[in-house]
Amino acid sequence: MTTGEKKGSMRVKVVLVGCGMPKKSMGWYHLMQLLEMKDQGVDVVGIVEPFFCGICKDVPGEFTKFRIEMEKDHGITFYGSPNELPELCPSTLCLLAGRTCDNPLYFETCLDKGAKCIYLEKPGAETVAQLERMRNLASSRTVPCKVFVGFNKNVTPYVTKALAFAAETPGSHINFVHNNSYAREELGECFERNSEGMLKNMAIHELCLLVSFYDVRVDTVFKIEADKAKSEKKTINGFTDLGEGVGGKGGSIITGRCS
Repeated sequence: MTTGEKKGSMRVKVVLVGCGMPKKSMGWYHLMQLLEMKDQGVDVVGIVEPFFCGICKDVPGEFTKFRIEMEKDHGITFYGSPNELPELCPSTLCLLAGRTCDNPLYFETCLDKGAKCIYLEKPGAETVAQLERMRNLASSRTVPCKVFVGFNKNVTPYVTKALAFAAETPGSHINFVHNNSYAREELGECFERNSEGMLKNMAIHELCLLVSFYDVRVDTVFKIEADKAKSEKKTINGFTDLGEGVGGKGGSIITGRCS
């Protein structure tokens, strides 16, 4: 906060890393939410899009139109890499919504640029070891970086209401159902873009609910059994993924890429 500013008047700057295509990427949806928060003190100042602003040789017209609109109407600067970012001020939030395999490098680069607050889209990294390293990097800075992971279903009204209803109903059992809307011909692109697999990429939201509200832990899981009658395992362009039911303590998960 600069000298003379009133308490509460400080605005938050946001840099989005991994925007993706309009109306298709989670990064784009986050951007739309943030743009609606301008009156609440949020300013999106930069978008890092390594694919469409970097390595892509034939940029879709839809993205080009979107970029021109963001630059003209909102004054947002586009970058092809986190390395191109200027030094970040303390009031800047970095929202990382790139591919899971890329996020650890984006994370470290944002730290090197001075990030003090990072919102990391789930699952954040491909392995626990990578997540632990990222945590240690964030805490090792002279001014530690605060990191938040986007498990937003824990606070959604429909989950809160379902849990409250179940608590008042003896013998209750909640099925957490999570479906995407991909057409079957789009699954190849889906498998490649989310190569960590359905459980880590998609059902991780529901697994987090089981951990948070049903005390599910590694040492409390005694059996994992796929429901073969309701599961489909496919390999497309070298990428394999599947849908399956996951048992939990008082709750279960049903997921599907195609609704």
